[in-house]
Amino acid sequence: MAVQGLETTERSAREHAHIFLQPVAGASILGLLAFAAASFMVGAQYAGWRGFADNAFLGPILVVFFGLAQFAAAMWAYRAREGLSTAFHGMWGAFWVAFGVVNFAYALRWLAAPAVGLGGPVGYGFLALAFVSGACAAAALAANFTLFCAKLAITGGSIALAAGMLTGSAAALTTGGYLFVVSAALAWYTSTAMMFEDAFGRIILPLGEFRTRDVEAYTTAAGEPGVWHGEWHAHKGKHAARA
Repeated sequence: MAVQGLETTERSAREHAHIFLQPVAGASILGLLAFAAASFMVGAQYAGWRGFADNAFLGPILVVFFGLAQFAAAMWAYRAREGLSTAFHGMWGAFWVAFGVVNFAYALRWLAAPAVGLGGPVGYGFLALAFVSGACAAAALAANFTLFCAKLAITGGSIALAAGMLTGSAAALTTGGYLFVVSAALAWYTSTAMMFEDAFGRIILPLGEFRTRDVEAYTTAAGEPGVWHGEWHAHKGKHAARA
């Protein structure tokens, strides 16, 4: 009797169960755009471009406009179970916030500014980010070529900026600045290509996929009907569902 009652209860639960799908858009569309804008501004500053030397202006922009946006993208990537984007956007988003605060503090003379760059502590921060970005570049080999190149460029730029800040080399700072600008351009292209593909339902700008991803129907293989693992093919699943 008890077993029969349990089976009846389970059957009733299945019949009355409701599934609420929560699709997640490609978080890196936002994350890479924020990263591209921040990298461009910081890169232009260290490359010595005219009009980018005002730390009082750059600090708040990095904190509010870029850092928080990229960190929010990391949390949405976490929701999509995308480890690569979570790590990359989370680390860089948090760093932009800290870097912006430091820039603002130097500009307002709350901290004594060093002669070249931002000195040793921030230099070690860029060196740490170089290790993180290098690992992310290796992982991006599973995604596409442009993403790999963007992360490779920011890895080199971080190493150059770290070297310039730790040794006082103006040439290293300039090199790092230009590598940041290159990474910004690649990140902008990648995010734009993802946004176009999501909007039009087909590839408009090629990303150089390293492997072909099969577009599958929604299944319950992961125990979550309609929920795709990762963001890089979530939008492909959406277009497959339309078909």
